[in-house]
Amino acid sequence: LTDLQKEYIVHLGDISHRHSQSVMAMLTDFLNTKNINIEYFSLLSLLKIDIKNRGIDSVNKKLQIIENEYSIIIKKRLSNYKPLFKIFVSILLSAEMLFNPMLGGYYRFFKELYFDYFESVFFENILLIGLDLTEGENQTVKEMKTGNHLSNIFLFIAEKLGEKEESQLFYQAIANGLLKLDFRHLPFVEYLAYAKYKIGNINEAVDIYERLVEQNPDVVEYRVQLLNYYQAKKDFLAFNKEFQYLEATFNLNDEQVKMLAKSKEVYVNAL
Repeated sequence: LTDLQKEYIVHLGDISHRHSQSVMAMLTDFLNTKNINIEYFSLLSLLKIDIKNRGIDSVNKKLQIIENEYSIIIKKRLSNYKPLFKIFVSILLSAEMLFNPMLGGYYRFFKELYFDYFESVFFENILLIGLDLTEGENQTVKEMKTGNHLSNIFLFIAEKLGEKEESQLFYQAIANGLLKLDFRHLPFVEYLAYAKYKIGNINEAVDIYERLVEQNPDVVEYRVQLLNYYQAKKDFLAFNKEFQYLEATFNLNDEQVKMLAKSKEVYVNAL
């Protein structure tokens, strides 16, 4: 998938505000290219077009939202995927409905048709992908989904997959902006930094935490995590400078002392 192809498919969804047989035909053709990236962005564009088109009528004319050609195509294609990719795509599309400003205003009208369907796909498949969830972990996943903490779910799945190649799919979705996040909440920024670190973009993770520290200079936990990223980057000069500043400036509680000691231990072992 070239950037030009991606932009073309995405723009079809962004600029089309009315159902169009010609646009649907193009996107349907893209679904048959056997390229998973093209398929996903085609599904996303179909979702955007349908929600924007019927969303306006839902607001103005109280239109009842029922199955149509668009929703049938989206659901049929999703049903053909393997369990892991069903989970991946259903969460991505759910995030678009929640956090994409283009769609969020119509969320309540399409909740039953799309969002609840994506949620059912998620729960039907989460136990089929070999994560061996404990009862407590299964409950945690349910709580994350109920609270729409979708980035938490991606990170949880990636961590459970461990070193398997599939884990990178979930980290990259966060790190590269494929999964829509709500950046009004700082934890999502932390998740972004962690995902970038996990795919090897340590410099970007450091940049994010340096900005967090600059904006929140009194939050010790941000500074300790920044130390960890400095260590991963092997920027020992920056590590020592930040470590000494922490020790000299802050009256640390017992938990923060432990965090700092652990960070120092990792640093010493890396020398």
